[in-house]
Amino acid sequence: MKKFYYTKEKEFWETNRDSYYSVLSRKDEVEVMEWIGNFSRGDVLDIGGGSGAASKKLLNVSGIWIVCLDLSYAMLKHSGHTKVQADALLLPFKNNSFDLIIAAAFIHHLPGQECKLLKECYRVLRSSGRIIGYDPNGSCIQNKIFMSNNLLRLNVFSPDERPLDPLLLRDLSGEVGFSNFKKKYISFEYRQKTIFQIIQVLLIGPFAKWKLKKYFHRWFLWSMRKI
Repeated sequence: MKKFYYTKEKEFWETNRDSYYSVLSRKDEVEVMEWIGNFSRGDVLDIGGGSGAASKKLLNVSGIWIVCLDLSYAMLKHSGHTKVQADALLLPFKNNSFDLIIAAAFIHHLPGQECKLLKECYRVLRSSGRIIGYDPNGSCIQNKIFMSNNLLRLNVFSPDERPLDPLLLRDLSGEVGFSNFKKKYISFEYRQKTIFQIIQVLLIGPFAKWKLKKYFHRWFLWSMRKI
């Protein structure tokens, strides 16, 4: 992995640690937890978890041990879990260590490295374990305009963020050995309201239905299972 990747990403998240560690609305948090489903006992890895915002919802469940792994220690300080500062492409864990991996808004930060990341996740998952997550939808028109390398790219995104193609993730999951790939298109409603979000809800949302979902929903939830 090239050094500059980590340098730029780490600097961005450590600079923005106070404003980025908890962004989902309560409605969105419920949506994510429903996607995770009933998980009441086992070991969880929150990969690229930063503050552990997604896995914090599991803290009150007895019988669950959560490890939050991230590149930025400044982000990890917001986490209430066991903290590990490490490279997600070289996970410092033994084979078959976890029952569930949560990758909340993470894979799209590693464009071109998705397969390597999935292989590491497959290695540390136990048999029948699952990895679940969500990422910006690479089929979404807005994401293609505002997250790609062009003059309209917004500076709110970290240096290496790129929208992720759901079909690419599906194909890579099969190559690595995962099964039962599932996805669901969604547009999150963040706690902090913006003009961008208002436009999404009022003007674009009504069209984000049926076959048009993948073009207008900005995010997609996904999951896969280790055979």
